[in-house]
Amino acid sequence: NRPAPGGYLGTFLAWDAATGKKVWENKEAFPNWSGALVTAGDVAFYGTLDGYFKSVDARTGKVLSKFKVGSGVVGNPITYRGPDGKQYVAVYAGIGGDWLLIAGDTRSDDPTDVRAAPDFAKDIAGRTSQGGIIWIFGL
Repeated sequence: NRPAPGGYLGTFLAWDAATGKKVWENKEAFPNWSGALVTAGDVAFYGTLDGYFKSVDARTGKVLSKFKVGSGVVGNPITYRGPDGKQYVAVYAGIGGDWLLIAGDTRSDDPTDVRAAPDFAKDIAGRTSQGGIIWIFGL
């Protein structure tokens, strides 16, 4: 893996299926391993490897919100209606597998827990930690 021109390793983008052309693109510092979810209200949700859960306008890509969930998001967001009748979105945050091994620092709060990071993601260790939690947000 090598960064694209401009230094980014990931992107979240929308394509026009009728024309096959890119509509918008949000560049990310690290590869995006989470799934994406788009609601009927044209809000798209996705997570980043450096630990943010984001909502964007599905038509324009404008970031509507971002929340630091503490660990890289590699799960797929879901939405559901709760017993209270309100809509919720949930996502699992928890870097693991290969990314746990290459992240360098698996616990950002423990400076002695360090491994050499790969050349293409040298600073990911300071941006994410080992995780394992489901986050639920009311819409």
